[in-house]
Amino acid sequence: MAISTEQDKDIVLRGWYEELWNKWNVGAADDLLTSQYVLHAPGNPTPIDRDGAKQVVRMFSTAFPDLQHTVDEMIAG
Repeated sequence: MAISTEQDKDIVLRGWYEELWNKWNVGAADDLLTSQYVLHAPGNPTPIDRDGAKQVVRMFSTAFPDLQHTVDEMIAG
């Protein structure tokens, strides 16, 4: 089932940025990322899976507890 561009943007804005990165809700990763999720990050020689992504969020929340992301514009197609 396809989702609309607006639904897609809402998932990224409210799920990825707000829940995961602004509220540090690591549990949101289970809803946002599939079990096959893989991130190929620059400078990291091995891919990061969903559990690895949760560890990255935890590290950032410890290192930068006051960090807040603000999305000024979002383009989707």
